[in-house]
Amino acid sequence: MVRFMVQSLKVVTILAMAIGVAVGGRQFFDYYVDRQADPATGRPVAFSVGEEDDGAVIAVRLQESGLIRSEFYFSSQLRVTSGQLRPGEYTLRRGMSVNQIIDRITDDGDAAEDDAQNAADASGPRGDQVTFQEGLRLEEFAAIVEDSGLIEGGGEAFLEAARQDWSGEFDFLAGAPSVEGFLFPDTYTLTTEMAAEDVVRQMLQQFDAVFTADLRRQAEDRGLTVLEVVTLASIVERETADPSERGTIAGTYLNRVDSVDTNGTFGADPTVQYILGTEADWWPELEPDQQFAPETDTPYNTYVASGFPPGPICNPGQASLEAAVNPEEVPFLYFVARNDGTGLHEFAKTYDQHLINIELYQNGGG
Repeated sequence: MVRFMVQSLKVVTILAMAIGVAVGGRQFFDYYVDRQADPATGRPVAFSVGEEDDGAVIAVRLQESGLIRSEFYFSSQLRVTSGQLRPGEYTLRRGMSVNQIIDRITDDGDAAEDDAQNAADASGPRGDQVTFQEGLRLEEFAAIVEDSGLIEGGGEAFLEAARQDWSGEFDFLAGAPSVEGFLFPDTYTLTTEMAAEDVVRQMLQQFDAVFTADLRRQAEDRGLTVLEVVTLASIVERETADPSERGTIAGTYLNRVDSVDTNGTFGADPTVQYILGTEADWWPELEPDQQFAPETDTPYNTYVASGFPPGPICNPGQASLEAAVNPEEVPFLYFVARNDGTGLHEFAKTYDQHLINIELYQNGGG
């Protein structure tokens, strides 16, 4: 029965192509060719979910099966949907989006969905909601686009589109080295009919909507440009995930950039991680004194270069943007991670106290 339906679908598709060509439907023909560019699209893949399998295990096996490209993105989307894995045997198809796979193998999905529908979803026009998390850099956004399987050209097309000059269309990009930082992290509806440029434009439009005229006025009153606000917010975003600390960290950094005690340097690990990041690990842990190694000799090394780095290092969310515009008035110049599982930091007014905190929280007090 399934074979008959698949054959029938092929016959219908061929007839539709013939009709399109006959009436001069070149646009239809081009669309079909584009959708069929990947010969693996629609190919069935047997996949099983065991009773003891968790999201991490499933992510690894899905990637090994060629069904997803990013374990991280699959795991993130699984958490967003809050679906529970449903043990069983499945027939998945190459080209399915991450959300379609999650819907299929979790309790939110329809266990009776047949292979013919999967094939239609994989090869026909599709749309899905795709989440771009705060604190990720441009290349990580590109990986999410790639893994969605929705945009022609995938991650490479997205990167190419993002590297175009968008400042003529969006004035807030004036002086920015790239769109890094201005691609607003949110959940977007992507479809196979969208070009990579459409995705970038949608993200920039959302930034424009979130970073309101009122926030711009507040930044100007504080003596900060839009670029400086977004750059500061990006560093705050990478430093802490705790909402209670964002304003304190933003205020501490602004104190540092105005202080002779710190030579006007931010001294932020995330900016050095930004320099050293590669596809294997975009945010590597720093080795001792790596901040002063030759490979970190760039304007983004805020341990050496004073003032703001040239631009943002990731794409911050609304909370970090607001913290950068309205930082807390604090007396601190330094802070260090507590490493106690809370994700919080210990702040200090003086360098001597900062050294004590490093010994207590980084070196185990010994």
